[in-house]
Amino acid sequence: MPLPQSIRAFHPQSPAIEEMATVCANESEYEVSRRADANETLIVSQALQTVTLDALRAVYPGILFRQLASQQGGLTPGTASFTWDEYDVAGMAKLIANYGDDLPDVTAFITQNVGIVRSLGNAFKYSKQDVRAVLEARRLGRQGIVLDVDRVALAREIMERKKDEIAAIGSPLGKLPGILKNPNVTVLSAAAPATGTSKKWTGVDKTGQEIVTDLRNLTSQVRIQSKGIHSPTTVVMPIEEYEAASRKSLTINNMETTALAHFLNTETQSGRAIQVMQWNRAAKADAAGTGPRVMAYEASAEAVRVVEPLDFEADPPQRVGLEFRVPCESRFGGIYIRRPLAFAYLDFV
Repeated sequence: MPLPQSIRAFHPQSPAIEEMATVCANESEYEVSRRADANETLIVSQALQTVTLDALRAVYPGILFRQLASQQGGLTPGTASFTWDEYDVAGMAKLIANYGDDLPDVTAFITQNVGIVRSLGNAFKYSKQDVRAVLEARRLGRQGIVLDVDRVALAREIMERKKDEIAAIGSPLGKLPGILKNPNVTVLSAAAPATGTSKKWTGVDKTGQEIVTDLRNLTSQVRIQSKGIHSPTTVVMPIEEYEAASRKSLTINNMETTALAHFLNTETQSGRAIQVMQWNRAAKADAAGTGPRVMAYEASAEAVRVVEPLDFEADPPQRVGLEFRVPCESRFGGIYIRRPLAFAYLDFV
């Protein structure tokens, strides 16, 4: 099976790997030369491949951006920019007379945008002694010994968390769009409670039934503003608000349930099944950037897409003194919204 692009730098034929293995193998305790070093080269290469593959398989808790939108196709790691059309209304058509020349111009309802793909980078390193330890373990028959996976895993996790942050709120400086911060998406406010003053779901004033009402208003907004063209399939909320909605109780037909369970059940019964996702990035995503934001949207490729031309790539190791430094890179363009009418935000929750 061919190696993934993201670890091609660790292929056994890589000159850098050969040099890395040979430097260690040329030490007196191994008494081998570059020409006689094929076995050691293969061992080190396999160790590095295993390390990187383990890092790519890792699932980092709290990182959600890939689950929120379909991947934008047609991009390569060399892509510097991309364009997309943003539809701010449903568009319109009309009946016309024979040979009519008063056709409505749908381009009037489209905003063309240009996005930038940025590079994220960091590095990890191994010492000559780290490589010697692997070689020695293999020589003694311990084939399962590999290089420390934590270093490459940490390098990738740091990149993943930065991309998750950008995907949520964007990066104005880098001109990268975020799914929770589109200026063309309708923003609603949570309703005031019947008793008390705090609209917060986590407070004591808001009841379970009032949380259900907030959620219904949010999801209904998408259907109403799009004239039924879009229907929300996903609701994203901060962790604390999720916990409040899933714990505050209410009684329906003499049976006790929770706000979130009742909301989801009634949506399913209406033929509109909705997935609820917890995302900590939404905790500071409101208009002021200081409070929680709940989002309802249609998670279709027509409505929203994530731009990630390069997931993670580790370059060939570079010898620096007694260490081998491995530069890492990713390419990211954020998450862009094509159909703002398929979205609605809810603040002051």
